[in-house]
Amino acid sequence: MFKVPGQEHSHGIGEEHPRSHEFQLIGVILFLMVWGIDSLFNLTTQLSRMIPWQLRLLIFIGAVLIALRLANGSHKLVLVGVDKTNPKVVDEDVYAMVRHPMYFAYIIGYLGLIILTLSIISFIPFLIAFFLLDLIAAYEENELIEILGQEYLDYMKKVPRWVPNPFKFFKRQKNL
Repeated sequence: MFKVPGQEHSHGIGEEHPRSHEFQLIGVILFLMVWGIDSLFNLTTQLSRMIPWQLRLLIFIGAVLIALRLANGSHKLVLVGVDKTNPKVVDEDVYAMVRHPMYFAYIIGYLGLIILTLSIISFIPFLIAFFLLDLIAAYEENELIEILGQEYLDYMKKVPRWVPNPFKFFKRQKNL
């Protein structure tokens, strides 16, 4: 991996996966290539004729808005709100719903694009991108367990890695 002198490969506490950026880039490029070619040439998008484009566009816009909210909440808390001298689990806002909101934003974005054109073949690069994100997340969680110990293990029991429970989130927000 290429490193710029003086630049850490970390934003919050702990280290990112050594190939984190490459894996994310591979996932995005692969997905967009397959999705774009399929959407342009209508290779596996025949189902799109069955669902009105307005409904698919509305779902896509909703997915984009959710992904932007997750990404913004994630960056705001991790890049601005983390005290690296006294590390602790961030379990508020988007981190109360899912342990990896930035990566989950990618997933929602991919799914939004798939729904927009109903590109069946795009599920293959989506699954590859998801697998790469899961590798990164698992690596980062091991780093956080080493740094935060039982506090992070308890957080892992309460908050899912990928599939958020919105009822649990709203209940938690109500109790605050």
